[in-house]
Amino acid sequence: MTMQHLFRVALAISSAFMLIQCGPASADGFAAKGLFFPQPRQELGTLISGEVRELAFDFEIRGSGVIPHRFQTSCGCLNVRFVIEGKAFPLHEELPEDARGQLLIEWKTAGFLGEKPSTVQILGEGPGLPQTLKFTGTLEPWFELQPPILNFGMVDGTKDEVRTVVARGPEAFRLLDIMAGMPPLEIRAVASAQAGLEQQFEVVLPKGLGEEGEHRGFLQIRSDHQYPLTLPIQYEIAGPLWLKPGRRLLLGAIPQDVVSKSVMEVGVGQGTLPKPEVHIEGIKGAEISVVTLEDLKHYQIQVVLPSDLAAGPVAGKIIVQLQHHDEGQVHSLERVVQVLGVVTAPK
Repeated sequence: MTMQHLFRVALAISSAFMLIQCGPASADGFAAKGLFFPQPRQELGTLISGEVRELAFDFEIRGSGVIPHRFQTSCGCLNVRFVIEGKAFPLHEELPEDARGQLLIEWKTAGFLGEKPSTVQILGEGPGLPQTLKFTGTLEPWFELQPPILNFGMVDGTKDEVRTVVARGPEAFRLLDIMAGMPPLEIRAVASAQAGLEQQFEVVLPKGLGEEGEHRGFLQIRSDHQYPLTLPIQYEIAGPLWLKPGRRLLLGAIPQDVVSKSVMEVGVGQGTLPKPEVHIEGIKGAEISVVTLEDLKHYQIQVVLPSDLAAGPVAGKIIVQLQHHDEGQVHSLERVVQVLGVVTAPK
């Protein structure tokens, strides 16, 4: 055996010894000492959105006990606990050497669609920590909704806004009652008189209720199947005078050597609004025009950026001068909107 061969053998033995002694957790859950998961990843395949799935990750404690302190999850839909011999093991206590058990993860899938990667990180003291478990599932709806997202758009709050939602299922079903609402929204005719492949109900945004601004949430209805119906909802309540967007106009990536255009809107829910005066500062060569959508009520502000902007971040501000006439009074207002974007050079 040559000296070079002997050196390679000694190096391999030394490396293996150091790994056994130190034993840090690797990406696939290996730990020579401490907390060890034989399979730290799971692919769950296709699930129905709305089901509650419990995942089990087997673990063992090798050579040295560890103390788990907390779980850091990628989603509030996850509940996590250690279980040994069928009993929950509390955090902040030592998992002793040679202990075996499972980390159980309860996953509430309601409200999610498509591929959903998730993680649970275990933080604490001892070898093998911190460590991250990963799992992925593709969530498909049991209910087909029309519309799939209920968007009221911008409303002024002067009248009830009523929208009809149609729910369809692969089997006959009944809708029973509200599991989770979104005040001040009201639901009409949610309880089904008889089972069917299709059910309808109305979602009402009552007049005069709700705060100004954008609102997002979801409505969840219990059915006579194991899966609830989950409907995402969004709307925006405009005040007497509104500007959209009201604070920042985000341009995103702006191609260089191309004239680009973005728009804003301004209007009033009550009273009248003469055509506003608008100008832009901070972006050389940018132009502003105001288009009337509804005379004395609603306008579109068009922002045109030149094609010769230098590559890199671009920032400026749009200043909107407004004269709001309401109940015999004139309110002079100024709104300043930041303009932010990044000019990208052609590849």
